[in-house]
Amino acid sequence: GKSTLALRLAQVWHEKRGWPVIACNLYPEDRFPWVEPVPVKSFIAEIKNLTEILNKPIEAGDNAESWSVEDVIDALERFKRRIVIIDEMSLTVSNSGTDAGRQLVRQVMSQARHLEWLIIYVGQLVRMLPLDLLNSEALLVKKPSGREMLVDRQEPLTIDLWERATEA
Repeated sequence: GKSTLALRLAQVWHEKRGWPVIACNLYPEDRFPWVEPVPVKSFIAEIKNLTEILNKPIEAGDNAESWSVEDVIDALERFKRRIVIIDEMSLTVSNSGTDAGRQLVRQVMSQARHLEWLIIYVGQLVRMLPLDLLNSEALLVKKPSGREMLVDRQEPLTIDLWERATEA
């Protein structure tokens, strides 16, 4: 249900805005023709490319490596207006703060406003998500039915999220 909900949200936004949808860790049976599957390593490389563009010297005189402001803006345009789904967070993010996947999702979140991205993270357990993601504009928490194999019902953060959802 989580991936299906994420895909449905992405589809509505895609149809409304026309933005491309890219997805990491999406199982083949969940793919639709309008979703571009992207391996996590490729997505990390894209974020590194973005970082390099942002760090280009701008009009530094005779420096052959310098770019004009317009060059930087043009290069950034190819990154803008996307819907990004990162499914199965446990495959991307470990509990380590130095984990490349964890750093990726935090970097993506911090740049979403500038890039005009809608980002949808999907995880089985709340502890898979970096805490700052829980301050996102919208947060959907699926309450376990009791039939799941692995849940974090007793996690204080999960309990708090359910209480806030009930109040809302």
